[in-house]
Amino acid sequence: MSKLYTFDNIADIILFSLLTFFVAPYILVDKTKMLANFKDSYRTAFIVGFLGSLYIWETDTKKTIYPEEKVVEIVVTTDSAAK
Repeated sequence: MSKLYTFDNIADIILFSLLTFFVAPYILVDKTKMLANFKDSYRTAFIVGFLGSLYIWETDTKKTIYPEEKVVEIVVTTDSAAK
C-alpha cells in the first residue's frame, strides 16, 4: 500500500493543485499575456499547469511514494577443495 498520507506527500499534492489552478494561469495569462491569442486562454493555462505538475510527479514525488525495490543478490559458490 502506498503512503499518500504523509506530510510531505500532502504538501506536494497541494503544490500541484496550486500550480495547476493558480500559478500557471496567473503567469501565462495575466502576467505575461503569452496565451492571449488563444480562444480559451485559461483552459490552455490549466493544461500547461497540469503538464508541469505531471512532470514534477514523475521526476520527484513518485520516487518517494513508490521507492525502488531493493535487489538482493544471491551468490552461490562451490568449494572444489572440499570434494
